[in-house]
Amino acid sequence: KEEAGGPSPSQVEEVRRKIYDVAISLGGVITGEHGIGSTRISYLEKYMQPEALNLMRQIKRMLDPRNILNPDKVIPS
Repeated sequence: KEEAGGPSPSQVEEVRRKIYDVAISLGGVITGEHGIGSTRISYLEKYMQPEALNLMRQIKRMLDPRNILNPDKVIPS
């Protein structure tokens, strides 16, 4: 059921996915200079190169070996 006066969650998701797909196809990224943020974390693995994500995980492990700084907030496990 759609809410009066606005798009449904599935419509919002469809538009977001299309925007991300176009951005990536044009050589862009879904992040900005401020990082991914918690709202886009679920898209990170789909839209980021596996090598880049692996490097981010390695850096995180080096700087936070006990994973106590914002666990699973920016880099999915």
